[in-house]
Amino acid sequence: MRSVVVWALVLGTVGNTLAAGQVQVSLHCLSLQVAPATATLFGQTYSLALSATQTDPPNNELAPQGGQSAYSHGGYLRYVDPTLFEPAWLPFSLDVPPFVDSNSNGVSDFFEVGQAVATTTTQGVFDSPLGTSTMNATWSRAAGATQGSCQLALPDLGLTFNTTFQLIEFDGQLNYTNLATNLTGSVQLTQVLAPTNLLAGSAALVVIDPNDVALSPGAWTNAQGQAFQYQLPAPLQRDGTNYGAFLTVADATPAVGLPGYLDWLLLISDASDANHNGIPDFSDPVTAVLAPTLDLRRETNN
Repeated sequence: MRSVVVWALVLGTVGNTLAAGQVQVSLHCLSLQVAPATATLFGQTYSLALSATQTDPPNNELAPQGGQSAYSHGGYLRYVDPTLFEPAWLPFSLDVPPFVDSNSNGVSDFFEVGQAVATTTTQGVFDSPLGTSTMNATWSRAAGATQGSCQLALPDLGLTFNTTFQLIEFDGQLNYTNLATNLTGSVQLTQVLAPTNLLAGSAALVVIDPNDVALSPGAWTNAQGQAFQYQLPAPLQRDGTNYGAFLTVADATPAVGLPGYLDWLLLISDASDANHNGIPDFSDPVTAVLAPTLDLRRETNN
């Protein structure tokens, strides 16, 4: 009987496999760095500085307020009256311009360097020697500029302080390797318009589902090796090709050179979609068909 040799084509099965990618990352501080200022009235010079805490020297921070506050930001005014013997610390609350998102990426234009801020006046209150007093701030900033102008008016004291505010934003990339739902990678960030100020380090993420990605607590370091320790209270949430979440740090000194500045917004953007299913590769679980193989075998009697 003639022997027959059969070549069988055996297809591989679907399974998880490694994949690599790169996504864009931006980190926006939700505090503003406001420069100290002076004002003159009746030949006397008054000075004003902002601080998140009642501590000398002031850290120049206008910090976000949570909880039940009716205003977005606040802290303390360090107010120096030349007729008094020592500075006065005046608690205050103040709104920044309202949320506008011209490019629909989840970041308020006010906190995004690439977006302009038209002249806008906001309201606030502070504890003055006369009791609770009103204050207002007039803001403006050009697109592409990290620094804008701010006019702080304290009508009950008859004073207006002309100062500047500084945005703190880092941009860069996350290079990652993806095995099923676990992502490991490295982050490289540079402060916008301050190229010598860097943050870099590893990142460990878990894809909970295509719309939620958790970032494990960790630390990035600056060029001097100082740690920027971070954690995310909640996962990154997807909106189209963008993933956003609030990020808190133990102390932002390595990022801004001053204590405080603890609240940030992390934005990850990924326009890649290899399988065209509407989910960016960053949170799309990785599966692949294994390569076909050829197998040589003998059939029953042949």
